[in-house]
Amino acid sequence: MSVNLITHMTKPVTVADELESFFHVLVYYAVRNLRSNCTNITSWIDNFFHSYEGPKRMFTCGEKSVTMECTGRLENCSWEGPLLFSSPMDSVFDFFLKSLRAHYKVMAYEAAKAAHRPKTPPPSPPLWLFPDIDIDIDDDDDEEYDPEQLAGWKASLAAEPVDEFAPTPEDRDLAETVVDHKFILGRLASALDHSYWKGNDRIPTTKDSEPS
Repeated sequence: MSVNLITHMTKPVTVADELESFFHVLVYYAVRNLRSNCTNITSWIDNFFHSYEGPKRMFTCGEKSVTMECTGRLENCSWEGPLLFSSPMDSVFDFFLKSLRAHYKVMAYEAAKAAHRPKTPPPSPPLWLFPDIDIDIDDDDDEEYDPEQLAGWKASLAAEPVDEFAPTPEDRDLAETVVDHKFILGRLASALDHSYWKGNDRIPTTKDSEPS
């Protein structure tokens, strides 16, 4: 299940939830069956899917909540650094994670904005607060200040406040890639046709060594 559904059980399932669930299945089987720089597969899977994630997050499965909402990358539990397969799987997971992390960022921002939106419109601010009103400075005062400094002050008054938590246009574009299945299917098809797949990319099993 997606982190969103695990933490919000009553919400309807979206395409983004389906794609994230598919991503987790893909991660599980890739770590279990493909060669990577992970040296302890069982421990990695347990940490990612099953470990308790802290107060008020008792239903969130381990490291995957941090991966989806914060870091946006698969970490190697053996040492600091990313989990890597040295195959086209790396680009598949990288794009998947960027899209899903952007989706969570947009979703969290819109939810916070909706929660703080006033039910009744606030009273109009006084006219002197509007930045597009020209600042009248006496000519005598002009001589005391550097023209560039005056221009900078006017520009700062006219500038829109920057919301550092707001999703960027790139975040919103990435979040759009998980609103339906088409874009992700295209990325997977492209990865399957990639020439960089190796013949020995799969971890050998005891069954492979048995005589036919």
